Amino acid sequence: MNISKEHNLGVQLTLFGVILTFALTPVGDRHDGLAVADNIEKVIRQGLDEGWNIGAIITDNAGQCGRARRILALRWPQLVFWLQRVRRLMKRFYGNTLGLRTLCATRWNSMQGCFASLLRVKTALPMLHHQYGMDSDFPLSLRCLGDVDFWTSLTSAENVIAPLSYASYRLQRDENTVGDVLVKCVEERWRQCEQPLFMLGFALHPAYADHARALPTTKVSGLGRLPSIAAYYYRRLFSTEDVGVIRSDMLDWMEGKFTRTKASEFKSSLWKYWRW
Repeated sequence: MNISKEHNLGVQLTLFGVILTFALTPVGDRHDGLAVADNIEKVIRQGLDEGWNIGAIITDNAGQCGRARRILALRWPQLVFWLQRVRRLMKRFYGNTLGLRTLCATRWNSMQGCFASLLRVKTALPMLHHQYGMDSDFPLSLRCLGDVDFWTSLTSAENVIAPLSYASYRLQRDENTVGDVLVKCVEERWRQCEQPLFMLGFALHPAYADHARALPTTKVSGLGRLPSIAAYYYRRLFSTEDVGVIRSDMLDWMEGKFTRTKASEFKSSLWKYWRW
């Protein structure tokens, strides 16, 4: 499920440690084993039509995925479905199999959310039991609210599930969108730049000057900062303390008074703008 709450089937091709994202197709609202098998089969046919040699398929071990694998094993007997073989190999190598115990059909993050919700009102619920627990119509399933061991076990269970739930949230929607990846990449690249010089060049570019003028005043942008930045780099470039009228010219430029000539008048030859 993506951040838009749409269910998608993600498919990756793997060979010799190289992973290629092959498909990300919407799958609708049906998630039973037959529907999953049909969706996987469509991707298999797409891959074969494009000339890929598909030798094996790996899925996670959710119930519907297991049923889909068994269905596909009948339809595509020439393909290897690795998960069951891996489990048998693990059993043969270690002598036993390891896995998270499935307590119910509820997912980890849903269970963690339920546990956390109860713990947030931990003070109120025992008071509810204390006040109404002796009433004849008080539900038997809520008697545990007055049991100290119940709250201790609930806290321990929430602590165990929380890391798994957090990882699931991150993988599914919080920090793996294109925007999240790009923002992090841009921030890292930006920290490596000489930011005042970059912003000075941005402001002096005729095509982007209006955008630079609209920026708020910060340490590297704005009407009040760029004249000082221009004077600083002039001193560095010419090794002199005599900056002349650079500061005032830059202020006029930022205020749009330096020239009325537009960059659009020079089309693609922007260097002629400054030569003019």
